[in-house]
Amino acid sequence: MYRGAVPSQLTTPKKVNFARLSRIVFDLFAQILRDILLFYYQRPKDLQQKIKDVQLQHKLKKHMTTIMDGDGYEKCDIQILYTLLRNTCQIIPPTITERRRLGWGGDDMPSRDCITVGDDIERIRIIRNTVCSHINNTEIEDGKFEKYYEISLGVCKRLTGKFGAKDYVEELETLKMCRMEADMLVALTEQVIESIESNEALRDYVTKQTSKI
Repeated sequence: MYRGAVPSQLTTPKKVNFARLSRIVFDLFAQILRDILLFYYQRPKDLQQKIKDVQLQHKLKKHMTTIMDGDGYEKCDIQILYTLLRNTCQIIPPTITERRRLGWGGDDMPSRDCITVGDDIERIRIIRNTVCSHINNTEIEDGKFEKYYEISLGVCKRLTGKFGAKDYVEELETLKMCRMEADMLVALTEQVIESIESNEALRDYVTKQTSKI
């Protein structure tokens, strides 16, 4: 349903913002979540057993090949990684506050003073959803981009060194400054579309689970 929205050129600052935030989400954030999952499950077979233990195999049935194949869960996108981290890892749920009454799920960004790993995973999910919500026009205003960049910077600072040796801050700064070619938006847009369409059933499952909390 999104196919008609794919633009042919990257011509405006707003479209550059969309492209940069898309790369932050689908390149950097996905790698961060993979690193966290690898911290808990270096062997995919151990993760496979945990998926069975928590009775998640039915919901992830069509994704199991993706999860088990490749090196370091490299074929898993953010929606799959989020579901796995939330359900199979011993991660404390995001902080519940007066403003944000859900642990996992919901649309409200965790407050600045909420800085657990679970809080940062939620920030990643919410920023990912922001990118997906802009797929029809592939534009993000400067103010919104800067807001999400600053949130992303905080996430990267807190998680750098916790789950490996990668410097997430350096990678984030590179993505903010790197050259964006005109045809890159098309590829990034297609990546966002694919993520949305391939995970609709999984998204619905996460939503239903959240509503039970």
